[in-house]
Amino acid sequence: DRLLQAQEHRHANAAGAALFLGVPDGVGACLYRRRRRELDRQVPDAIQSLANSLKAGASLVQAIGEVATGGPAPIRDEFRMILEEYHLGAPLDRALDDARRRLGNRNLDLAFAVLLVGRESGGNLPQVLERTAAAVRELWRLEEEVRTKTAEGRLSAKILGAMPVVILLLYGLIDP
Repeated sequence: DRLLQAQEHRHANAAGAALFLGVPDGVGACLYRRRRRELDRQVPDAIQSLANSLKAGASLVQAIGEVATGGPAPIRDEFRMILEEYHLGAPLDRALDDARRRLGNRNLDLAFAVLLVGRESGGNLPQVLERTAAAVRELWRLEEEVRTKTAEGRLSAKILGAMPVVILLLYGLIDP
């Protein structure tokens, strides 16, 4: 009888440890994915805001400041970091490049590349940014469409992947 209780406690302790160790990572990963997704969603509007500020006669630093103060989080926070790095003495090119590497967001990569090339070569930067915003917005729409159409298959794959573990746990509970 004591041996059976000890085995049950061992199973409960193992399950508790797995839950305790796995939940924080899962929650952190979920929050990270949510923030990245929200950032992705906000990129076209931030690019459009930069274009509008430049059209109104603002400098590029002032346009970045507009997004840093008036944009929604998390894009506001990222542009604020770019501005802070610039105000601490880093060249704007380096501040943008640091943000690009830190974020790893391909849409922001594109926007920052447009900004850097536009600064060096001249031309109608607001118009190029508007076209970039439209292209990024269309990419986002297509990605959402793909994500929506594949949601059922992804859920099925998760369920099928979890089934062996669930069956083993149930088997252990039924016949220790």
